[in-house]
Amino acid sequence: MQLSQLRLKKRKIRVLHLALVAGLTVPNISSSAVVYSFASIDVPGASQSGGQGINDRGDIVGDYELGQHAYLKDSAGFHTYDFPGSQQTSAEGINNKGDIAGYHYLRTGPNNHFSGFIKESGQYTTINYPGALDT
Repeated sequence: MQLSQLRLKKRKIRVLHLALVAGLTVPNISSSAVVYSFASIDVPGASQSGGQGINDRGDIVGDYELGQHAYLKDSAGFHTYDFPGSQQTSAEGINNKGDIAGYHYLRTGPNNHFSGFIKESGQYTTINYPGALDT
């Protein structure tokens, strides 16, 4: 089995485990049943995708193809993106204004590293912790 297939299998098992734990540990506070719904988040054309963050409007961000690309799913549909010049982009969170936080990976010769970013109003800002190789 290829490494990418193993990672996908492990991710599916973790998601299933979390869904089971969440479903089994919900206390029955009142006589009316608590109803939860689960939905697939499938980026069109992707072999795998995962949600990482959600805001109060229900906008969801995450990555697909094992963290190679980021996406935003909102009421208009899926929007995919990559940090300019990076080889890997992952969106980790979104606030109610629609600002997206995540990380990206740059191969720059001997200085390959991960950096954080914020995408605000379509503009990217890189975030690096001073003195650290990766952020």
